[in-house]
Amino acid sequence: MENFKYKWELPDPLAVEVTKPIRMVSIESFGPLDMPHLLTLWRPDGSGLRVHAEMRQIAERMEIGVLCFEHLNSPSDSEVMLPIDSEFDQQVGAFKLVVHESGVTAESGILLRARNGSEIAIVAGAFPLTIAVKGVLEQPHIFEPEYPMEDFERIPIRIGES
Repeated sequence: MENFKYKWELPDPLAVEVTKPIRMVSIESFGPLDMPHLLTLWRPDGSGLRVHAEMRQIAERMEIGVLCFEHLNSPSDSEVMLPIDSEFDQQVGAFKLVVHESGVTAESGILLRARNGSEIAIVAGAFPLTIAVKGVLEQPHIFEPEYPMEDFERIPIRIGES
């Protein structure tokens, strides 16, 4: 079975990054439907963790989305800044959202949970290179996932584990 993991190229473990407190988020959208393709989690220290999706081919004319993460120091001019529940302004719980399709396992989403139970879900979107975002903003086309949420396996992310 082929396994497509998150794309993360920095030396610090991604588990440390995704569990850091979040002060606000920013979203960048595109196209006539204004679908999100980038989301950045902004921390109290001013740093950001950007999330987007890349496609991986799993069969002829069949692709699956995998999340990619990168560290940022400032937003782009085209990002819309959004407040989030203040409960995220402390260490958060995180879960990998893994999908199994045609003999392939893909890390296609992440779920962030505040201590009060509020959640932010970021998963590969139904259209190539888009993401679906739940728990941040209510608007048309913001949450159109590639797979139904019940199809994702939730795996806790713990600091110190790979």
